[in-house]
Amino acid sequence: MKTELPGKWEYYIDRLSVHIASSGRKYNSHAATIYKWAQEDAEKTAIAGNALKKGIPDYSYSEEDSL
Repeated sequence: MKTELPGKWEYYIDRLSVHIASSGRKYNSHAATIYKWAQEDAEKTAIAGNALKKGIPDYSYSEEDSL
């Protein structure tokens, strides 16, 4: 995971830990869940990048941002 998600693997492990603690959900494969989330995040980033190229403002935000 360190080589496939350099600079992000710790974030996803922490995110999964918090999610499990807060929701009580159990997963068959923690790694599969992390890879799924990373893929979804990459798709969102690509969509946002394409929207900016078309002149559409990016109104996305992260969980750390204050609204």
